Amino acid sequence: MHRADIPWSLPATGAASTITLPSSYSAANDAYTGVTISITNGPSAGDFRTISAYNGVTKVATVSQAWTTTPTTASVFTLNFDTKDVESLVSV
Repeated sequence: MHRADIPWSLPATGAASTITLPSSYSAANDAYTGVTISITNGPSAGDFRTISAYNGVTKVATVSQAWTTTPTTASVFTLNFDTKDVESLVSV
């Protein structure tokens, strides 16, 4: 399996099982569904979850299980795409 890890230095905020992505992210619903998101720095660092739903208008991603600690604006994340995920974004 090929992986493309895309690090983002922009912080995001969240709730128990969601995370709000930056406004520059896709406006397409479910654009990131199935993608793994890792918190790399700040609150909840070390957590990784699968995005189970994504709202392109609000930029809110719902994750597969609650975060250990709710992400804040100090949380930095990485989206971890499988090759099939990247190909689906290109064709959108």
